[in-house]
Amino acid sequence: MTLKNRPQFSRDIQLFVTRAPGSDFQLDHVTYLHRFTKDATSSPFFSLPLKSAAEINRFISSKSVNLRVYMFEMNEVERRGANRENQRANW
Repeated sequence: MTLKNRPQFSRDIQLFVTRAPGSDFQLDHVTYLHRFTKDATSSPFFSLPLKSAAEINRFISSKSVNLRVYMFEMNEVERRGANRENQRANW
């Protein structure tokens, strides 16, 4: 993902991919987090969490792919809560 403009403040975006209706790909549930800043306006490449090598081959050979990408922007309160949870997990 790439932002078109430089954000004034940092923006935390959570995203995950699920299969769409009519799709039969087997995906693991993985949530990715990226913080966009003035210096980092594009995210790194994230891998698609397919469950097996057979699923990868099926994905590559298919003519069309139906997937859904959900993106959520975290606000300041959610960021603070996430930081507290991470601190608790480190104990």
